[in-house]
Amino acid sequence: MKLSRIASLLAGAGVLAAANVALASEGTIHFTGEIQASTCVVDHANPHSQTVGLLPVNATAFTGTGSTAGWQQFEIKLKDCSGTTYSTARAIFESGTTVNAQGRLYNTDETGSVAGAATGVELQLRQAASGQLITIGSPTQAALDGFDIDTTAGTATMRYEAGYYAADATAVTPGSVASSVTYSVNYE
Repeated sequence: MKLSRIASLLAGAGVLAAANVALASEGTIHFTGEIQASTCVVDHANPHSQTVGLLPVNATAFTGTGSTAGWQQFEIKLKDCSGTTYSTARAIFESGTTVNAQGRLYNTDETGSVAGAATGVELQLRQAASGQLITIGSPTQAALDGFDIDTTAGTATMRYEAGYYAADATAVTPGSVASSVTYSVNYE
């Protein structure tokens, strides 16, 4: 009986202590946004996927860890942009299972134990005109140069490059290289 009474008193004290909590309104957060009549549409035969063939390079082309070779340009074209009020667009390359902590792409042939896969190499992305390196999955991509949208023609062409990156120049061996990355389009 004594334990029951003590338990009841403790429970009552807990309720009273909780009742003493004070709440005060400290501020207001306002959200704003805009619904556009339209944004651009990716203009490819298959707008959700494209394949970029990288040029073959010799394993001896890498001068050290961090060196690059075989840069290949690719484009992401946009169409039907005439209804938008945005003036620039840029691809935001998203993190995922093919992206390492440094924002480069793994050679998925090597990580997937594909027979005949090259070793010691990854893929690096950059903007074609400026050479600005892209750290995939990083919010710093939003600060990279945007590509102009021709609002009269309703089009834009975003030009990037992919190249081989020596993750370990002493271990680069010949073989196949493959990877993939997901992107979204950011408008300003």
